[in-house]
Amino acid sequence: MRTLRDQLRGVLEGSYATAFETVWLAWDERVKHRHTAEYYRRVRRSEWLSPKEIEATQLEALRALLTYAEKNVPYYRETFAKVGFRAADLKRREDIAVLPPLTRDILLERKDDLRAPEFRGQTIKKATSGSTGVPATFEYNIDSEAWRQALRLRGWGYAGYELAKPVFYYWGHATPPDLSLQGLKTRADRALKREVYFDALRQDEASLREAVRLIESFKPSVIVCFPQATAALAHFISENRLRTWDEIPVVTGGEALLPQDREALARAFGNAIFETYGARETMLMAAECEAHDGMHLCEENILLEVT
Repeated sequence: MRTLRDQLRGVLEGSYATAFETVWLAWDERVKHRHTAEYYRRVRRSEWLSPKEIEATQLEALRALLTYAEKNVPYYRETFAKVGFRAADLKRREDIAVLPPLTRDILLERKDDLRAPEFRGQTIKKATSGSTGVPATFEYNIDSEAWRQALRLRGWGYAGYELAKPVFYYWGHATPPDLSLQGLKTRADRALKREVYFDALRQDEASLREAVRLIESFKPSVIVCFPQATAALAHFISENRLRTWDEIPVVTGGEALLPQDREALARAFGNAIFETYGARETMLMAAECEAHDGMHLCEENILLEVT
């Protein structure tokens, strides 16, 4: 049973989260010139569309994207001409099968030709982890970042995630930001968003106990984590009878959530376990909702082919 103190804390957290979300989304739109709030509202409506309506929306967006690439991106203009593809002729999603996949080697060799000239110097730079080979750097524009954030808000929202409600990240290489200007900005951002990061690669007993103490004191509304590392933490919690909380929703990502790991997480944190699927290049691609019956595809901005 929740005490009066816990109830009051919940009310204050909810008020702060609501106020922060309002300010953050306004800042994001007016200062950062991103359309995160607009896209978030759009995806909360579009998730209820029929498959036929979703397909029509996808086709329209795909045709617009390929038309832009054909006109503005040197690599795609060359590739389309080579295979005899015209974006204006696109009638079905399957029509893009004639286009060769964009491989890591092509990305590394033709990086300059994959940029639209109008976005040079205005992109966000990222890199893949290199877990399957040589890391590859890539770039995306501000509009893509807005889509990423909107779909993250929706996908993690299935688990109860809200901006500025406390989140515990049990993630890889979660070293504290340094004291550089960028590091200080990161510290401030995490403090305002009420985010705590813990390095999931630290699996010695002292580190596991430290993670448990943080969870107890921070009282996260959601845990975002690597499933296998967190399953090890969950086993440690269960075996040592360290669980002192009721239920904490868990959002997993970065690798597949195996059945035995889901069971371990449920014993330590409760049954609200939510698997997600994504990639550094596009971020969230699919997310599990409270029905716990598979994952919803993020069909508003990607075409995902399951092989």
